[in-house]
Amino acid sequence: MKKALITFAALATIVTGFSLPAAAASTNELTVQVHSSWNDHGRHNQRHGWKKQNNYRHQIMHPGEVKRMLHRQGYRTNDIRQQRGDYYVRARNHKGRQVMLIVNGYNGKIVGQRYIGRPHFTRT
Repeated sequence: MKKALITFAALATIVTGFSLPAAAASTNELTVQVHSSWNDHGRHNQRHGWKKQNNYRHQIMHPGEVKRMLHRQGYRTNDIRQQRGDYYVRARNHKGRQVMLIVNGYNGKIVGQRYIGRPHFTRT
């Protein structure tokens, strides 16, 4: 009985696979699906399928990205260390003072800052 049921199910699946596409499209129509990674502006979308939600990335930033982001904000970095999802960065601010920064590794925001020689971090 089991063999007959399995054979019947396989035969029904095969017949359905052949009959549905024929029933869906008329005899004079041709259906073509094209997958493209080009966006609407004619430019190649390098992160096709990558979604940005709430300005948070799904992957942790590379240390070079963190360094470039901090340079644009006026910091000169000396040492970058990753710990869990954060980066701990020794840098000099625009006034030349040494600071220790805590940078979120996913969105690049500075979440803590401490001047070297002071006892605790200040949250920003």
